[in-house]
Amino acid sequence: HCVALNLSEVENQRNRAMNVEQGLDHLIDVVDASFESLAYPDNHFDVVWSQDAILHSGKREQVLAEVARVLKPGGEFVMTDPMAADDCPDGVLDPILARIHLQSLGTPGFYLRTAASLGLTDQGFEDHSPQLTRHYGRVREELIRLTPELQGRVSDDYISRMKAGLAHWVNGGRQGHLAWGIFLSGACNGPRRARRARWVLRPSLWRRRGLCRARPDRYNRALDEHLFNEVVSSGRRNDADLARARLCARHPVRRRLRRRGGHGRLSG
Repeated sequence: HCVALNLSEVENQRNRAMNVEQGLDHLIDVVDASFESLAYPDNHFDVVWSQDAILHSGKREQVLAEVARVLKPGGEFVMTDPMAADDCPDGVLDPILARIHLQSLGTPGFYLRTAASLGLTDQGFEDHSPQLTRHYGRVREELIRLTPELQGRVSDDYISRMKAGLAHWVNGGRQGHLAWGIFLSGACNGPRRARRARWVLRPSLWRRRGLCRARPDRYNRALDEHLFNEVVSSGRRNDADLARARLCARHPVRRRLRRRGGHGRLSG
């Protein structure tokens, strides 16, 4: 069972109608509410998922605090957000911020630090910043292509402002001032789970980059060194634990969000 939470009543009405059309309305509760104050008890959801939404909040720390509160121990938080790059100079994003009526954007470092301060474990951040430039560029191309069809239905002033706004996003991405990616965090379920999540994800990242195929010797050395450091830092110093860690890491790891019982997931 899922809860879909959104501040926009218009979007929620469309969501409910589509759920009815697909026969899913008995599985999804669509709620008119703000993610800055969730009307749910502590330890309530298995998964919380936010897609390109948190940038619109002026209280991003509060949003993440609410996520940490409602997640069950061992639960997972998945989020994406258009962001400023960690090294973005001051002022260069002002045209974008003015267009979307914001004072600032979050950064990857901000979200990682804030999540850690709330007790969420970092289970990986996949940087897909080029996708942001590609997305807004494609939207702008389609807007230009469809402009003749939109005339008379949408004001010329609105179309002109939209083209200019999209161009700011594209230019900001090309200059490296913007970022976008996928965060995965976990609600702490004891220190052993947090340690395991770190060394499971890194070998899978090496595999995706082809390092294990192109340079298997470098892959094995890096993997063994990383696992050894994990074992030593966690206090598991005996050879049996190290051997088990190596055995697990040699097998392909495919993380997936499993369907679990309880109250399912919260998306916003």
